[in-house]
Formats: sequence, structure tokens, C-alpha cells
Amino acid sequence: MNSSYIYKIEEIEKSTDIVSKKYKNLFFVFESICKELTADDNIRFATEYARLTFLLDKNNVHIAMRKRIMKFRADAINSMRNNAAISAEQYREDYIALALFVSLLFGEQLSESQKRELEVVSGSWTTDEYRHTDRISHLRIVATHCDYEYITGYKEDAEEYTQVKVKINVIGQNSDFAITPNMVWNGCIVNLIDSTVEPNGDLCPRFIIINPDYLMECSSIADCVTPCGPNPLEHLFKKLMRAKTSKAMLLGNIANYFHDRLIHAHDKSAVDFKTLINEAFLESSLSISTCEELQNKDDYDSWIADAESHYNNIKNVVETIFPEVGISTENVLLEPTFFCDQLGLSGRLDLLHQAKGNYAVVEMKSGKSKFPETQLDLIADNHITQAFLYQAIVQRVLQIPFNELKTYIFYTKYPYEKRANLRYAKCTLKNISEALNLRNRIVCYEHLLANAKSVDDVRRIVSWITPQYMIPNYDKVKSERIVSGFIVPKIEEFRHTIDSSSQLEQKYFYSMLGFIAKEQDYAKTGGSGTRRNHYGFASCWRESLEEKKESGNIIFDLHPREIAIDTAEPYVVFDRTPNDEYTASFRVGDIVVIYERLNDTDLATNKLVLRGTIAEITNCTLRINMRQTQRNPNVLRKDMTFAIERDFIESSFTNLYSGLYTFINTKPERKHLLLGETLPKPTDNHRRGVYANDDINRIVEKAKSTDSYFLLAGPPGTGKTSFALKSMVEEFYEDDGKILLMAYTNR
Repeated sequence: MNSSYIYKIEEIEKSTDIVSKKYKNLFFVFESICKELTADDNIRFATEYARLTFLLDKNNVHIAMRKRIMKFRADAINSMRNNAAISAEQYREDYIALALFVSLLFGEQLSESQKRELEVVSGSWTTDEYRHTDRISHLRIVATHCDYEYITGYKEDAEEYTQVKVKINVIGQNSDFAITPNMVWNGCIVNLIDSTVEPNGDLCPRFIIINPDYLMECSSIADCVTPCGPNPLEHLFKKLMRAKTSKAMLLGNIANYFHDRLIHAHDKSAVDFKTLINEAFLESSLSISTCEELQNKDDYDSWIADAESHYNNIKNVVETIFPEVGISTENVLLEPTFFCDQLGLSGRLDLLHQAKGNYAVVEMKSGKSKFPETQLDLIADNHITQAFLYQAIVQRVLQIPFNELKTYIFYTKYPYEKRANLRYAKCTLKNISEALNLRNRIVCYEHLLANAKSVDDVRRIVSWITPQYMIPNYDKVKSERIVSGFIVPKIEEFRHTIDSSSQLEQKYFYSMLGFIAKEQDYAKTGGSGTRRNHYGFASCWRESLEEKKESGNIIFDLHPREIAIDTAEPYVVFDRTPNDEYTASFRVGDIVVIYERLNDTDLATNKLVLRGTIAEITNCTLRINMRQTQRNPNVLRKDMTFAIERDFIESSFTNLYSGLYTFINTKPERKHLLLGETLPKPTDNHRRGVYANDDINRIVEKAKSTDSYFLLAGPPGTGKTSFALKSMVEEFYEDDGKILLMAYTNR
């Protein structure tokens, strides 16, 4: 059988399939070619378009051929995703373009039938020219080159292969982004927001977003703003050195709980402090009882007094100040989520007020404002950065005019009598640009780490975590009390922990750090070399409905049957629309995002998003337990239609980073054991019970006879968890001592 690509595409053309099926099969061959010819380049491509542009540049493909193959790609995608009607003439041009592409790259001769087709179409090649407009709201490009004045690239998924030149570092327009060549790599996706078109066709955007599919949480970006200034390396540093549970942290959690309960209470006078603090204890009993700072009775009593003060301030603001600024609890949403692929941001707001002409974001903070605290209109730098990002993301997603959205920081610490709690964060485009610039720089470090080629590459990135590198103007400010007494000791503790570890421990630390970063990148943006989970979480906005249906990653046309979102345990029951065309691969326990979906243009990135967990699922109904109680009835109504997709939980990776640092900071004997330097010790303990079969008995016997750890590996579905682990629980239950049992699964 002839295995040449020329032969394969000719067989597809000769088939009796309809045009849309031919396009699908030709496109599959086309993608296979691109992957085969880039397999040895050791590059991770953000998208298949980025892979194609790299391949074309690598082979110096002529501009005319580039335009033809781009037109084939655009028509094929349009046919597959949108069921677009493609004329016979267009299809013939695209088919021959692919044949010429194969002939050029593989040196294969066209078949006789293809040569005849080429004679027919060669005189009618057409390509649309790049059409200029005065302003372009949003353009997504694949970058091929960057210097200090221009980013050069190509429009992603465009029908024509037209080069785009983007002016950067233009004073008064986008100089706040301070783009440098090492920030934009070949194949990098760049979003251009609100671009003007110069007379020569150059674009000059207001906002420049690097790798936008890698969504960054607004709160994580704000955490990189320290008293010494913003530093993108803070993101990695804080992921590794996660703060211990403190009384201040617990107070913040409880203040949020007070706020939510007071918002939901129909009779606020009935929600007293004693009732709420008892409820909060039930919610966080383990964290409170194990907090080292609350073990002393005097410290504990003082903490309770602080909590009551916060409660009183919150209650007064909700009852008095909110109405004064036009915030009605009837129009409030608690913890709505927004995903903005254009700005590369995600955010979960504390409170969103929705009323025509009066939108407001309120972010609660239980800590201090900016020094001096006596100046009651000041907002801490990290808090105001978060406010600016929320302003940008809500406006972009909900398309709210700039002057109709106000963002407030709600300081619960300060006495209500001083009217210092609710502080308006006045926002300008320059403020937003500076915050997005910090986001870009964090993403560049994340990209460096995820694409590190060796342990030494990871080591080099971590070596930058030093006082000199992380503290702006270090030599000038190093004697200041907050720097010398608080910031520097934490960094030096981190450096000492890493540098004093053995070579093996460091190698493990750096290897796993690079691996976790790579896995996080895959989870967010997907692996370009795989068809399944093609874009990671970015599938929410990168994949068409047909692709989501094919992978089972969406359930749509959901109609609310039973709505109980204004209860202590909120839930919604949806009726599912019968559909035999696809099978959704969801199950009980999956964490999902819920958004209103009326047509194919409605996505999780242009709608308000709620989060929940699947509690029940059948062919006809779907019950979701909601993450948050909602009082606003317009969030979910029976006349609305919804869709669900899988959620991405950032904290799951945060735990991996901090766990890695916890490992390298633990006692030496534990590290020696886990790294295999010390072998597990055998014991004289023997199995007592009798279990399912001889294999399970043997496994339990081995587990019982070790003093340190026991690992059980095997193929999926062989009973490792359901039989072996369950039997171990029965065996060890009667013994004194502590044991940790873990079972990892593919999902």
C-alpha cells in the first residue's frame, strides 16, 4: 500500500464523501504532516497555528504558497466548525494547495490527476488583502520576531497569510508595557487590544498581552506587589514558600464569612455576632484549633475581640454605607468568577453589584491600608492593583462603559465611625497598563520555567530569588525596617534552605519544579501535540462546539427546573436536552463552571461564571451543588439556558509547589528515606486478616511488614484502590500508630 501523503490526499479526493467530510480528512492529514516535520525541533507550540508558522519559516516557504495553505486551513476549519458551505471551486483550490504543500516539503511528485487540476486552478488563485480599519478592538497574532520597537507576526487563523507589524514601547500609548525581545518568543501568542492602524498598516495597540491563554488570577498578580514595589519573581517565591496559617489569615476568612451571611440575611438584626462566630468555628474548627498563634488564652481572647470589631464594622457598612453608594443587597452577586482570554486574566470577586448604570465591584480586606493609616483615603499598593485588574476584567467581559463601573476596597478593620471602611479605587488606563505589564512578566517567568531544558535551567531561574534581584533599589532601602526585618529574612531563609541541601536533594527539587511548571502549563493551555484535551482549560474558548462535543467536555441546552440558590446549601437541578450526537464525559464529583449560553458566541469568557460540583447526573437531569449562596434571582432563572464545562483549580498546583519546598525543608532522615538513600526497614509484623484472594493477601502481608512506606503500582482497573487499599485499611485499623493512605487516579 502506498503510504505517501500525495497518495493519501488523492484517495480522499477520489472518495464519494461530501465536501465537509473531505475537508475534515484532508485537515487531519495536514496536521499530521505539520507534527511529523516539527517532531525533532524540541519546541512546545502554543497552538497548531504557531506550529505551522514555525514550519513555514523553517522551510523558507514562499509567500504565495503560505497564503494558499493558510486559505486551505481557514476554509477547512470553517467547514468543520461552522458547517460553512464551500463552493466546488474553492474546494478544488484548497485541495491543490495542500498537494503543492506536500510536494514542496517532501519532494513528492504530484499525481497526474493533481497536475490536471493544477492547470485548471492556477490562473485563478485569489487572496484577500489585509483590510485596514481605523481601530481594531482585538487581534490575536502569532509572533515571529521582536525587537525594542516592533513585534512582527501573523494573524492567527486568518484566511490570508499577511504579516503584521506591531509598534511597541510607544510613549503615551503602550510604553507602560516595556516590552523587550526576551519577553516575546518565536511562536508566542500575543493579544493586541484597542489598536490604531497607522497609514502604513502598522498597528499600535493600547494593551499588549503575552501568552493570553495562560490565565493569571488577579489576586496572584496583586500579591507580587510588595512594599518595595512590584516584582514578577514574587509569584514563584510565594508559591514555594506558602505562608503558614496565621491568626490574621483566619480573621480574614471569618470576616468574609460575616460579610456573606449579612448580605444573605433577610433580617440582619437576627444575625448576631455570637451566632456567626459559632458557625464560623464549625466551618474552620481544625484551622483555628491548630493555629500556633491562638494557643495562648490571652491571644485567643484578643483575637475574638478583633473578630467582633470586624463584625460590627461589616454590619454597619452593609446596612448603612452600601445603600448610600447605591449598592442594594438584592442586586448583589457573591464570588462570581470571570475568565477573560483577551486580557489573560481570571478573577473571583468578593462582591459584584449589577444595576443599570450602577455596577460596582467590592473587594474585602481585613488587613491594613497604606501607611500612614491615619490618612483614611489611602489604599495599599497590592490592594489597588487587584482593584485595577478587577475593573479591567469586568469591563471587558460584561462590556460595561468605563464610567458605569466603580471598584471599592472594603477595609473591615477600621472603625465604622470614621467612615474609613469603603474606599473608592479610582482607575485610569495607565493603572491598568502597569498591572497588565506585571501580569505579562509573571507569565514570561512561568514560560521560562515550564520550557526549561535541563535542571541547570531551572536552577538558574531559582537563583534569581535573592534580595538584590527581588527588591528594587536594594542598596538604598536595605536598612529600612520592613526590608531588613521582614522581607530580607524570608528570602535568606529560602536561599539557605535550598543552598544547604545535598546535591541529590537539589537535583530532585529542581527536576520536580520544572515538571510541575510544565504540567501546569499543559493543564492551562494544553499540549499542541495531542488531540485530546487539545488546549487544556483554554478549550473553553479555543475549541468550537463541535470539538467540545467530540471530546465530551460540554453539556449545553440546560434548562433550570428547580432553583434553590438562596439557601444555606444552594443547588440547581437542570433538565438536559436529549442529544444522541455526543456523549458528555462528566461524572458525580466533577467541579464545573456554569454560564448562560444561548448560541455559539456565548462562552465562559464573555459571560458571568458560577462554580459548582456535580451532585447527580442522568440522561435527563443534572443537579449541581453551587459553590456560593446567591440572593439575586436574576443569576439563574427558569427562562434562561445554560452550559457547563470543566473547571480549573489553580490551588491544586499551588499545593504541589509549596509541598515541594516543604519536602526540601523537612528533616534529613525523612528526605533520605523518600529519595531512596535509606531503604525501608522490614519488621516482624504479619498479616492477621484473610482477604479477597491470594494476591491481595500477599500485598497486605508486604505492606504490613514494612516500617516506612509501601508503594503499589499496577495497570488501571486491577483493584489497587477498591481491593488492596481497602484491605489495608481493615488490616491496619486495629493497630496503634498513624498511617497515611493515598490513591492517585487519572482524574
